[in-house]
Amino acid sequence: MSEPPARILVADDEVYIREGLKEALEAPGYAVETVPDGDAVRARLRQAHFDVVILDLRMPGSTGMELLEHVGHDYPDTQAILLTAHGNVSTAVEAMKKGAHDFLTKPVDLAHLRLVVERAIDRVELVRENREL
Repeated sequence: MSEPPARILVADDEVYIREGLKEALEAPGYAVETVPDGDAVRARLRQAHFDVVILDLRMPGSTGMELLEHVGHDYPDTQAILLTAHGNVSTAVEAMKKGAHDFLTKPVDLAHLRLVVERAIDRVELVRENREL
């Protein structure tokens, strides 16, 4: 029996980015959902488990930075990746301190994104395995 595909939630207020990321991440077989804002992220996390969330830094409702803390505190088995068009070193450092698995800038290199997501999923699986020991 094969394991179900990893579940990924993509949050970005730009529909073309959401749909492009969804398509890129469905190609290797992940189950991907998209939402347009931070409040929808909170709602979906209450309804379903996700292995990885990809959060836009600036979007309506809760920002990506605010959601990093929420995910880290309330959903420790979920890895968060922050995505922004407004990136700088201090923002990246702050994101990593708040628990981001990684910090990517737009436009996103889709091959690199898939690699980052793969590593985040590997980390989720490692945490689960260690918990079972």
